[in-house]
Amino acid sequence: MSVPDTDITKSGHIVPDVRTNQQVGPYRLIREIGRGGMGAVYLAMRSDDVFQKRVAIKILKRGTDTESIVQRFRNERQILASLEHPNIASLLDGGTTADGLPYFAMEFVEGQNILDYCELGQLDTTARIELFRKVCGAVQYAHQNLIIHRDIKPANVLVASDGTPKLLDFGIAKLLNPELGGDAFAPTIAGPQLMTPEYASPEQVRGEPVTTATDIYSLGVLLYELLTGRRPYQLTSRVPSEIARVVCNSVPVRPSTVVTQSPGDVPSGGGTGVAPMSDNIATRERSKASEIERLRRRLAGDLDNIVLKALSKEAPRRYASVDQFSEDLRRHLAGLPVSARKDTLGYRAGKFLQRNRAAVAAGVLVLLALIAGIIGTTWQAMVARRERTRAEQRFDDVRRLANTSLFELHDAIRDLPGSTPARQLLVSNGLQYLDKLARDAGDRPDLQRELAGAYVKVGDVQGRPFNPNLGDTAGSLASYKKAAAIYEALSSAHTRDAAFQREMATAYLRLSEVLSATGATNEALTYARKALDVQQRVASDTSGADTAISPAIRRELAASYSRVGDLLSATGDTAGALEQRRRSLAIMETLAATAPDDIDNLRQLAIAHQKLGNQLGNPNYPNVGDSQGALKELERSTEVLKRALAAHPSNAMFQRNLAIAGSNTADILLALGRRDDALVRQRESFAAFSTLATADPTNAAARNDVAISLSKIAEMLDAGGKTAEAIGEYERALAIHQSLSAADPASDSMKLEVASDANRLATSQTKLGNRAAAVENHTRAVTMSEELRARNPGNVELRVAVALALMGRGDAYIHFAEKGPTQDRAGDLRTAVRDYEQGVAVLEKLQQEGAIEGTDVTSLENGRKELQRVRGLLEGRGSSSD
Repeated sequence: MSVPDTDITKSGHIVPDVRTNQQVGPYRLIREIGRGGMGAVYLAMRSDDVFQKRVAIKILKRGTDTESIVQRFRNERQILASLEHPNIASLLDGGTTADGLPYFAMEFVEGQNILDYCELGQLDTTARIELFRKVCGAVQYAHQNLIIHRDIKPANVLVASDGTPKLLDFGIAKLLNPELGGDAFAPTIAGPQLMTPEYASPEQVRGEPVTTATDIYSLGVLLYELLTGRRPYQLTSRVPSEIARVVCNSVPVRPSTVVTQSPGDVPSGGGTGVAPMSDNIATRERSKASEIERLRRRLAGDLDNIVLKALSKEAPRRYASVDQFSEDLRRHLAGLPVSARKDTLGYRAGKFLQRNRAAVAAGVLVLLALIAGIIGTTWQAMVARRERTRAEQRFDDVRRLANTSLFELHDAIRDLPGSTPARQLLVSNGLQYLDKLARDAGDRPDLQRELAGAYVKVGDVQGRPFNPNLGDTAGSLASYKKAAAIYEALSSAHTRDAAFQREMATAYLRLSEVLSATGATNEALTYARKALDVQQRVASDTSGADTAISPAIRRELAASYSRVGDLLSATGDTAGALEQRRRSLAIMETLAATAPDDIDNLRQLAIAHQKLGNQLGNPNYPNVGDSQGALKELERSTEVLKRALAAHPSNAMFQRNLAIAGSNTADILLALGRRDDALVRQRESFAAFSTLATADPTNAAARNDVAISLSKIAEMLDAGGKTAEAIGEYERALAIHQSLSAADPASDSMKLEVASDANRLATSQTKLGNRAAAVENHTRAVTMSEELRARNPGNVELRVAVALALMGRGDAYIHFAEKGPTQDRAGDLRTAVRDYEQGVAVLEKLQQEGAIEGTDVTSLENGRKELQRVRGLLEGRGSSSD
């Protein structure tokens, strides 16, 4: 917490520092730095030898210590104790002074209020919005913890020198969770005395019940002021009737309009009054007419609508949550349509054109050619045929256009960086046309088949794992199921149609991939085997000689072998998985030898080498412990991808696959003890992942790649003794995975990433002695892993994850027992023994089933040894140095 060194009372006199040098708990007061209605705030230092730290101490003012005020003061202290967020000033301590007044100690933030920070730093509009979104994150966190701030204003948002905003002063916050306030907590008194009128919502001014929409309104006032340098209203007095008239009835001027006006251009206290501010952005921008116009254009449109939606007089017309408010700002910065503006076709098209100028230009040329052909064909039909013939022609024209969008244009831009939104637009619009045609035409098999293919394309964009997608696993699963159902309904009439059978196999493979991501491993394996059966039958029926089978069919067969290998690996059949990997690679090596420059051959050959390498010895996959063999396969994959990128430098899929190969190679180098080499390779991959994610911000797979790479970098930093630096990287990875998991709740694979991040972060926190955080994150990892295993008991990877999470928490308790901090060494050792016994039991069961090999077996052996050692410590048969 930070406020000016002195505060001016309402009478205009400087408040004296009456408590300077007084002892409060373990702190010595240095000087008064602020004063409010309930108490004063002091800068203080710890006076004992525990550690040195400056804090801000808030002490209830003598004379206001009535029962209700004391309870409110304690309520503020309880609120702060319940909030732990990087953008909320944290509570450090609390108690009672020697003269019986309650106090609490808070984080001392050296910084400026958010308006001064933006002005002095001359932040542009984009930077101000990004800073504001961090404040939104803090308010949303408070709302999720059932707390409404009720007094959001610039003075309560301080920005530290490193640019981190901190939300302060929950003194008049409202609790939606009565358990936080205790049984004696009295309801908040309504009225103007418990608000700042310039930032208060109409319902606050009227004394009505407040909700989260109240904070959204105050955030809207703050954003208005950040963008324009003025408040949306000008109050001429503090008379309640005047406040109510201005706040409840006047309509704010649009931000893009107000920046073009001088303070004298608007009426004082009128219906469209705005309060002038000194040294603000509007004054600075007026120095040049061109700059004023540039700012006006920047605010016009989306930002006008976003701000005014947040400032709606009626709470239901505002954003439903702070997250939605912040998301609209993010979408505006990304050039995407926002919810605050009517979603017309013209508006969406304009946004799409801004983001995809080059791709749209090429697409327009193709589309114009198609339209020209359609117009010509239609004109001829109008001359040569009757009405029925014309209708049929139009039907087929629209059908061809829809198929062109879905299958030709979509595939043409699939591998371009940043193409995910354009692909979504193409497939969604194309599917709408095909769906309507299918309804109009009844049960025509040809249209139903096209519709099934369209559902596969839609599923790919929605959430195909490990490919550019929007992170909608549930939507993807539904689309793939629709496709598979249509193909199966038509299959009896197409048993000898190789093209149809291949399309059906593709639908099965896609369904297998997304089922695996949702945790349905056994069902995923069933569909993968169905796809393989179809592909083997197609290959057999096409020709008796393998060399005569088309390259496309052989690539699809290789893909089916690879997919079955993925699922066999997940269910513990490592030997069977290796056999499928080698079959897939053998097909691709033969194909690549005959057509070494074919783009599809290059991609699939590289993937085949990668998957075999991971199965041989990548410690992050089920493997047989052959690290050298794994490294050799990963290097071969890298060579293929580099050759492919030299020929296709703009291909985003090749860029991503090369980065993945580098990341997996780093895993193996780390296992071989070559930490420095591993870190170099991992940082190279991270740079590539970051570039791809920036180019395609809606691509959930790209963001997942970034998070996984960050987590691996952190692991390597920790292994090199840079534990504090590692924690920061782990926290970044965890934040991304939490965001992706929240946006895609159907994805069990994303939940597993969150659990893995938490487990690794806790291990580093343990090394630095941060007991509370380490135990919390280890327990989180154990709980999430066990929940995932309970839903999918046949998945060996999940069972191994549970074992590793348990033993990771056991390691933490061993560390605290041997090196502290702990108050119960024996209790910590008993807990460690319990966790290790459970973790070892899980791995022993897997070993008995023949489901684990390689590094997992090594983990079991190490776990047995550590369990035996800790039992000895507990029984007094050894020491921590044994």
